[in-house]
Amino acid sequence: MGSSDRHQREIVSLLLKIVSVLESKRPYAVGHSRRVAEMARRIAERMGLPPSECGTIYLAGLLHDIGYLSMPDEIFQSNEPLAPQQREIADSQLQVGLQILNTCLVMRPVCDLLRFLRHRYQAKDSEQDCQGERIPLGSRILQVAEVFDALTSHRPHRRRYSISEALAEMDSDQGRFDPKVMKVFRDTMQLEVKTKGGRSDKELDDFQDKLERICRGVMQGRLGVPTVAKAGPVIEQMLRNEQASMKQISEVIELEPSLALKIMATANSSLFYGMPQVNSVSDALVRLGINETRDLLLAYMFRNLFKARQMIFRNATENWWEHSLLTAAACQSLAPTCGEMTGDYAYLLGLLHDVGKPCLLQALLEELDRRQFGEECVDLIFAAISRHHARVGMLVLKKANFPASFVAALGFKHNRELVKKSREALLLTLAQEIVRQVRSESEVEGVNLDELLAECQIDLNANDIRRAVGATIHRYQTLQGLLASQYDGQSQP
Repeated sequence: MGSSDRHQREIVSLLLKIVSVLESKRPYAVGHSRRVAEMARRIAERMGLPPSECGTIYLAGLLHDIGYLSMPDEIFQSNEPLAPQQREIADSQLQVGLQILNTCLVMRPVCDLLRFLRHRYQAKDSEQDCQGERIPLGSRILQVAEVFDALTSHRPHRRRYSISEALAEMDSDQGRFDPKVMKVFRDTMQLEVKTKGGRSDKELDDFQDKLERICRGVMQGRLGVPTVAKAGPVIEQMLRNEQASMKQISEVIELEPSLALKIMATANSSLFYGMPQVNSVSDALVRLGINETRDLLLAYMFRNLFKARQMIFRNATENWWEHSLLTAAACQSLAPTCGEMTGDYAYLLGLLHDVGKPCLLQALLEELDRRQFGEECVDLIFAAISRHHARVGMLVLKKANFPASFVAALGFKHNRELVKKSREALLLTLAQEIVRQVRSESEVEGVNLDELLAECQIDLNANDIRRAVGATIHRYQTLQGLLASQYDGQSQP
């Protein structure tokens, strides 16, 4: 790899870390900037733009919200719509971001795109100084990607939109988006061009029946699902002995060459700039620390399950992964309160509690064997996953020989008796409440903590939960900072 390539990777790695810090101010927006950047780059590539322009669009997507770094925290901590004065401050973030980026000469091309990010393709008033084809194409692309991801993600003051609802909302705002970009966007997301009403009720009913047949086949074991990582020695060592020495962990890692390479890549990443190169797993463990290494190993082993080839599903799998990582951090923070449970065991429980979602998605897409779906069909696929993912996750982990109590805990939602009997189910319930508070998910029904803790005889109170929220955010930020080095190869422009 040439010095120019290494330099570019270092820049992207640094920007990803900045984005990680930025999103910690708005936990409900975790992953938003990366998803916008990736989506915009793919649209640009499909429109035939040269690699250098695609790279600039990717960087602009990563940095389009950087102005939020200067915003007061109270703007992000309310579940209510912003007051007019707060809205004015929030709306100024793009201009603040431009001021920050303009101080760096190499970011001028990025600024040239972000400057027009809020411009309508067809202006409604004479105050807009640029419209139509005069708006840079990269700006028009970024606007489509940014609005779509924002609509299909949770926000404190509203629920997330479904795919079809988001597209209908964008179509209804006539003149805001470039029609050519919208068409390529649908092609990039691998959606049929047919929009709402494009399929008959009978066609949709037949499609839903087919989804249910596939789900039943999966749950009855007649149809296969992806398997979890085969790195059995690593998992066993993690769950069996939290006091394992560095030498023991190093020996286990070396049984899995791909994991060893990832650990060494993280230890040699820009996160440790200025430190000498490490050339062995044992040296990498010394640099990272044994606790960080164990958490990273578990994340690396299961990350690939939360991926999808089709762009329309990739956003969902990224959201599932971020939610799972946050739940893992919450479980780890709460583990000492839930009996004799190691931090690694709790972390893995949170990381895999929704594993049925990506596994069922992959099984459905394989059985449907179709390249494109209308947006109504996509919504039906996600609805089927929501109904059946817990049972599929339990099946997947049972086949992988996870402990019975671990597997059973995946059925914790809406099962109060299980929560009272199972420490794992209780931990997941408490972790979900922590995540709900961290992400300001007002649309998600919470639990009555006082009642639950009294029933389960857990010595916790509101102050303990608040401390757990803070510990979860800190742990999540640490994990994201370390994992960012592994995005370098996938996300570079």
